[in-house]
Amino acid sequence: MPRPSIHTDWHSKSHEQNGHIESFHHTLKKEYIWPYDFENYQEAEIAIWKAFADYNQSRIHSAPGYMTPDEFLRSWEMTNK
Repeated sequence: MPRPSIHTDWHSKSHEQNGHIESFHHTLKKEYIWPYDFENYQEAEIAIWKAFADYNQSRIHSAPGYMTPDEFLRSWEMTNK
């Protein structure tokens, strides 16, 4: 069975066709970008990379059974060796 991964090859012509990405972008902006007044591009870039780490390592998601994406991947790898 292939390892799950982020699907990045889509040809969506509207936001209705990629709702999960639109939801992620909204969360990213609402929780990690809009509340801050960055001094420069580098500050914003560092904050966004930290947001990605938090989103994947600390934030639980309902779709994979209320686990973080990292926990889900480890669980999937253990059951699909």
